[in-house]
Amino acid sequence: PGHFCPFCGIDRFDAPHPDMPRHALDHYLAISLYPLFGIHLPNLIPMCGRCNSSFKLAANMLKDNQGVQRACVDPYGNLVASISLMNSSPFGGGAQAQLPDWVIDFEPPLQEFETWDEVFGIRLRYKESLLNAEYKSWLRDFARWIIDGHIPVSNNAEVSDALGRWASLCPPLNDQGFLKRPMFEMLAASAQRLDNTGNRVTVLIRNLCMI
Repeated sequence: PGHFCPFCGIDRFDAPHPDMPRHALDHYLAISLYPLFGIHLPNLIPMCGRCNSSFKLAANMLKDNQGVQRACVDPYGNLVASISLMNSSPFGGGAQAQLPDWVIDFEPPLQEFETWDEVFGIRLRYKESLLNAEYKSWLRDFARWIIDGHIPVSNNAEVSDALGRWASLCPPLNDQGFLKRPMFEMLAASAQRLDNTGNRVTVLIRNLCMI
């Protein structure tokens, strides 16, 4: 749903208009490897330029680099992946530990989704292009919501509750909500912990809100 690339969920497609050039239709099974599918309509898939020209190229969707057969997602099928960041650590990543150490898990944990990652560099792109790049900006948006709404964040329980409420407001696709929601869910779960990590999350949020 929505005008987003169905392979990365990052790049937005232009709305159809006669004066706008259409986006690329990729041969999902590369015609250099599977020429019989060159004119097979279900093999033509809308795909953003970066997925098509920078990552997938002529990758073999049905075999890995060692020639071993692998499962891949049927673009017209019903499999839907969701992202979990629950195994991430809110501290210990880059930029002098001011970024989380991201662990990106696909749910359900299927081979089809691992193929998706291998071909389209999903984990790398989500980490570098969105999570690391937007982490502080997303936290600032959250802090403004806290301040404007006069929402209490004086202790770990209140911080966890506020983070969970904000996560529930993130839309699934628009504005990268499919990553923002699990990010704030991870922080909410971390704030619940009665240890140094939970306390550090609370201090982080309170400092952002200048409390």
